[in-house]
Amino acid sequence: MSRIETAYTPAHGQPTLFVTGVPDLQRVLAESLDKGTTHVHLGVDGSYDPDGTADYWKPWDDVILDLLMANVWVTLEFAERHVQYVLESGYTEYDTFIAMVVVDTPYIQQLGYNATLKLHDSNAHSAWYHSIHELRDRKKFVHSSKVVDFEQQIEYNTSNED
Repeated sequence: MSRIETAYTPAHGQPTLFVTGVPDLQRVLAESLDKGTTHVHLGVDGSYDPDGTADYWKPWDDVILDLLMANVWVTLEFAERHVQYVLESGYTEYDTFIAMVVVDTPYIQQLGYNATLKLHDSNAHSAWYHSIHELRDRKKFVHSSKVVDFEQQIEYNTSNED
């Protein structure tokens, strides 16, 4: 599905192709050109969830690196447990790569006014502390009605059953 990016990232407001599942480079390029998008958002709906094998990583690396080398804006949405691989992949060497680290925190609104988020860099032994109240600034909020309808996204089937 293509639509304007609503997430508050450097690609906010860009025409975006949203992709669920392991992407196919030729299909992504064809659909992006057809729809006139300048940004590809991968890993939507938790679909970037590597199992640690080279067979899983290679298709992602091939697509992401080819898009980045073509100067296409690419967002990869992933859970924080995958940060190390994303760093090792070389994606972050490109100015048009947006790493979207997803931290799923249920009931965050119920933690109260004093709740604090600690972003801990275990490698550098340092941390940043942010008030949950301030992070929940209304100007940065995206209502669920503005979020991509997961039923309408481009989903890739990696099996050979097609």
